[in-house]
Amino acid sequence: HLTKAVRLWVASAAICGFGAVVQVTAGGGVLPNLPPSEGRATGFTSHPNDLGGLTAIAFVPALMLAARPGLSFGKRLGSYLMLFLIAGALILSGSVGAFLAALVALFVWFALQRTSFDSMMVFATLVACLVGITTLQAIRGDPGPLARFKSVTASSAGPNGAGSVDQRVTTYRVAIKRIKQDPFVGVGLDLFSITKPFGESEFQYDVHNIVLGVWYKTGLVGLVGMMLALFAIVRAGWIAIMRSKA
Repeated sequence: HLTKAVRLWVASAAICGFGAVVQVTAGGGVLPNLPPSEGRATGFTSHPNDLGGLTAIAFVPALMLAARPGLSFGKRLGSYLMLFLIAGALILSGSVGAFLAALVALFVWFALQRTSFDSMMVFATLVACLVGITTLQAIRGDPGPLARFKSVTASSAGPNGAGSVDQRVTTYRVAIKRIKQDPFVGVGLDLFSITKPFGESEFQYDVHNIVLGVWYKTGLVGLVGMMLALFAIVRAGWIAIMRSKA
């Protein structure tokens, strides 16, 4: 039952990845609800970073399904296809944070695996996906992973600097200043309250940090709740690893 649930979850992410691939290769008018990407795919989400986060979370479960031993040819092929769509959408999203998170997850996953033919085939699939998608981006003139990393880490990533490291640091400084004034009560969860110090209710001025952002928005109680949730996730994962068969 658990494996079936994971397979359905990965399939839903792969469907979103399919939307991203179609969006880039055939244009946003082919499928509904696909806004212009400007070089970055959104798939069936509302923002490229949403697509990156969605596919990064489903990345390792897709690896697990594709590398399972004893699968029939049909199930193996389907698992490879889902992995290809998820990895491809992750690259097409242009989300640097999601891409780096997936790389770290990939390293950890392979470090905990015994080298086998199935795991090597999964790795080969990922390499083929990376080469194929980046080649497509080069042909279209869209920014690839390296170009996106360079723009994000530069002093500004565009006319308004949205998505740059400098923009994130600016929002962090505002959040820290507000937390020092009142660490117990947050500013609220609505976009207007969050971005009020900047004078503009724009998503780019949100505090994109799972710890600092929660503290800034919800206060100390929200921070404690988030830390307990993170601790529970890490503890459950560690126990599962220790109890798993070598």
